[in-house]
Amino acid sequence: MDETSDWSSRYVGCRLMGVLTQLERAASMAQLPHYYIPHVNLLSGLTWTDSDTGEMSPFGCVRHLINSETEMMSVFRQ
Repeated sequence: MDETSDWSSRYVGCRLMGVLTQLERAASMAQLPHYYIPHVNLLSGLTWTDSDTGEMSPFGCVRHLINSETEMMSVFRQ
């Protein structure tokens, strides 16, 4: 997310969805560049199996949040 993004309460839902979508995309490509050192891949050296990307895995949970409006809204109520 760039520094000019509006993170006010009016747009926080959109920004959170953007962050989750970027995280899911990064995980699927096994490429998550460090913010300050872009040539450093934070996922390098990690390998995962199908069970690691399943529904109950961290990445599966991210995917579930993205696809479930009810779950996403429960995050905002907490």
